[in-house]
Amino acid sequence: MSYQSVRETIECSQAGGVGGGLVVHARHLMFHLSPDDNLKLLKNLFAMALEVAPSMDVTVMLSTHLLQNENSKSYQLASGHKINLFQYPYCLPTPDHLVHDGDSDLYMALYDYKALNKTRVDHSDRSCL
Repeated sequence: MSYQSVRETIECSQAGGVGGGLVVHARHLMFHLSPDDNLKLLKNLFAMALEVAPSMDVTVMLSTHLLQNENSKSYQLASGHKINLFQYPYCLPTPDHLVHDGDSDLYMALYDYKALNKTRVDHSDRSCL
């Protein structure tokens, strides 16, 4: 499995090609957390965006699956579970960049903090609209 595209994306981001400035690298982290903990993580990222983003460009990297969806799975094996950030309960918008990350259905989504800051995190109505 090659992570060349991931490495190139990180290097491009650090050089200013994908937002420049600070890169928040949360690749594969959310696979090992419950949906509630993932929502807390996203809320904290969005709150940090309010403080940091006005003074610098910030890019956040999050891993996601596009076809598979184990978002409602409460028990995670050591290898993690397949989350889909575009499905309930996360409902994230289309990323600025989507980079294939080795596995057939695994991608790294890159977001500009300013776009994420406008994202609604509470989807208690179970809708992504």
